[in-house]
Amino acid sequence: EQAKRARRNRMIAAGVGALAVFLSLVYVSRQVKLQAADSHTQMVTTLTGLMISVSSAFIEHPEMRKYFHTADAIPTAEDRDQALAIAVTLADAMDHVSAFLDRLDMPAQKAWKQYFTDTYTTSHVFKEYLDSHAKWYGPTLLKHLGVPDPS
Repeated sequence: EQAKRARRNRMIAAGVGALAVFLSLVYVSRQVKLQAADSHTQMVTTLTGLMISVSSAFIEHPEMRKYFHTADAIPTAEDRDQALAIAVTLADAMDHVSAFLDRLDMPAQKAWKQYFTDTYTTSHVFKEYLDSHAKWYGPTLLKHLGVPDPS
């Protein structure tokens, strides 16, 4: 009788232990999912902030827009410094976005890639800047744009 009771108590203890392990795994799984969602939110917030800085430059200097959205627009001597400053900001933002592109859904990836390509092929000042400073930017952006490997 005592041996049966001891065996039953061990089985109950093992069952309680297994239940505790299971509940711990459920909790950890939930925490991992929450962290992943939080990480994604932080990434999107960062990317949005970068693009807001580019948009702000165009809002503050609407006359610069043509140098990034019109194929034959080449900055005048008077506009060159401001256009280059925007090109630097835009290249930095695109480089950061391209580093996280694979974490975005397919429609977002496609839209960003199109934006990169359109800007690079349309903007003389952006292309000139990026081509001459390619070593400063990551391989993902450069590969997507077809910029030769600077190394």
